[in-house]
Formats: sequence, structure tokens, C-alpha cells
Amino acid sequence: MQYGIRVVIATGFGEIFYSNCFNNGLLAAKVSEQTASDLFAYLSDKDPKELSINVSEKTIRTPDGSQCWPFELAPRHQTMLLEGLDMLETTLKDLELIESFKNQHEKRYPWMSGLAGKYAKTL
Repeated sequence: MQYGIRVVIATGFGEIFYSNCFNNGLLAAKVSEQTASDLFAYLSDKDPKELSINVSEKTIRTPDGSQCWPFELAPRHQTMLLEGLDMLETTLKDLELIESFKNQHEKRYPWMSGLAGKYAKTL
């Protein structure tokens, strides 16, 4: 982001790094070993290369479209990037569903209502 990096492409990521990427609007594109090899081969000569990343289609393409590779991206992370949201904002989008679940849960299990707050007071 400070240096213009908008995407990191790899065959795997550490869990904390992966989550932090999306919270900061950085795409962490997970690719297969074969795709990684293909990308390294394409990028290996000394001439500068460009690639286009399509988050909606979850693809990496050469400018002329002659080569295209898929990448993995969870729907939640895809939404975060497409809508410019962080993890909290993504969760708050579902606030009505969360409230509905909470209300139904409290009706079904009334003895658990407010349990977290009650427990915190005893500590």
C-alpha cells in the first residue's frame, strides 16, 4: 500500500498475515503450485511484465488475455475487497441477522440470556 503493492500471490499464507491483508485492503491471492510455476515462468525474463487481477472473477491475466490463471478467495474476503470494507464493517453488514439470531437464541434458551455479562461480573 505505501509502496503501491495491491496484491500478494503465493501458494499459501500464514493465518495472521492473511487476515491482516484483507483488513488493510490488500489482496492475498492463493494459487496452486502449477499456477505459481506458470506465473514464475511468465515473469522470469528481464523485461517488465504486467498482470491484471480481477477480484470478481478471481483470475490473474496477461494484458493480451492470452494466459489466465485462477486464484482462491473466500466470498467474505471477496466482498471486503469489492466493497472496500474491513472485517468489522463486513460483520456489521449482517447486524440484522445477528440481532435476529440473538433474539431467537434468547427465546429458545432464556437461562443463557446475558450469560457473558453475568460471567464477566464474577471475575
